[in-house]
Amino acid sequence: MFNAANLKFLDLHSNNLNGTISNRIGNLRNLEHLDLRHNMLTGSQPQSIANCSALLNLMLSDNYLDGTIPSALPKSLREIRIGRNDFVGSLPESTIREMSNLTIFHVDRNHLHGDVSFTFVNAAKLEDINLAYNKFNGSAPILQGMQNLESIILRSNYFDMVLPHSFSGNDNLMLLDISVQDSELELDSYAFASVPSQTELVFTGNQIPHISPNAFYGRVNASLSLGHLSIQELGEYVLLCTIPHSETQPTLGTQNATHSYAFNGTRGLTLDLTENFIRIV
Repeated sequence: MFNAANLKFLDLHSNNLNGTISNRIGNLRNLEHLDLRHNMLTGSQPQSIANCSALLNLMLSDNYLDGTIPSALPKSLREIRIGRNDFVGSLPESTIREMSNLTIFHVDRNHLHGDVSFTFVNAAKLEDINLAYNKFNGSAPILQGMQNLESIILRSNYFDMVLPHSFSGNDNLMLLDISVQDSELELDSYAFASVPSQTELVFTGNQIPHISPNAFYGRVNASLSLGHLSIQELGEYVLLCTIPHSETQPTLGTQNATHSYAFNGTRGLTLDLTENFIRIV
């Protein structure tokens, strides 16, 4: 098989395969689709996979693969599914930044760690990202201006901050799950500004003691569930400052922009704040 120089499509998923992935996989220079999901493969991901320069889809999820993710991967990749394995270490950030056609990135349920704040800033075509159940830390990843992005799952990591406008400009975003972080989560001002009102925001299982001003600026006629988050402070004059009916986008420098309103810039919220520890309103 590894001498089939013109092979483009290799799908062996769900075949009870065991053993390791041969380093000879790199001989398949014209391979575009590799699917080895749902097997019992062990060992590391071969470094030689970087030689598969035409590879579009790399699908290795639901195996027992371990070791680190190769620092060099084909820049041609559009889809990476390597979740539910035993990979360790950090993501190859410089390589991922060069994947301009990346659409799907799933590395959930591994043992990966590190700061991924700016790892995906060049992934303009991203549609679906799942980093759940790892040990990523620092700020949540900046994912801005990705018109095709529909799902962001960051559940169960060690993210401790969401920076201003981290998820703005994603007009088709339907789900943003940042639940169950193992660190106290700080929402910076404008953290979720310009996130579409139809986006489901999931914060379950976090500790977020303080809601910064303007954190949800631009959220209109939508629900926002902030129950059971150990919230202590909401700033002053909660919900008394809203955007005019004619405004739909954040406008900095307005008359009220410097006031500490927890939900400044929102309108028509269905707001759940049950079972917190709110003492400053």
